[in-house]
Amino acid sequence: MRVQLPSREHDQPVTTTQARRRRGTGHELRDVVVRVATHLLAEKGDVDGLTMRAVAAAAGVTPPSVYRHFPDKQTLVRTVIEKRFDEFANVLRAAAASAGDQPMARLAAITGAYVQWGMEQPGSLPGAFQRHQVGPAGLGLDSDTEQPGAPSFRLRPDE
Repeated sequence: MRVQLPSREHDQPVTTTQARRRRGTGHELRDVVVRVATHLLAEKGDVDGLTMRAVAAAAGVTPPSVYRHFPDKQTLVRTVIEKRFDEFANVLRAAAASAGDQPMARLAAITGAYVQWGMEQPGSLPGAFQRHQVGPAGLGLDSDTEQPGAPSFRLRPDE
């Protein structure tokens, strides 16, 4: 299996294969696993369809290598969701900042960025929540813990 992943950080593609990774690349493995899991979740559109074995195969490592960084699928999925929502919040903040000080202009920019995000990344996790209802219990969070996406939705155009 060969998966071509866009690298969010450098806009360079990251290619993962089933071939084993070289020794000494473990420090990069966590990021690779998160990117692979993000891609697979977007592709499958279903958290239940994601397996640690499939993530390991697409990342070119053995399943125990993935488990060294993520003790279970729930932790991996929570990490992916947190990362995607952080990216989403940064997009919204940048849109608001680029619109100046007028609340209506900021609201229009935030709304445009929200729609653009969804159009450019139809499998992104913020949109997937509507289909799959990944809630606190599914992420291993207790009811008092804030949802990973909550900060994204507290952004106000008048701030």
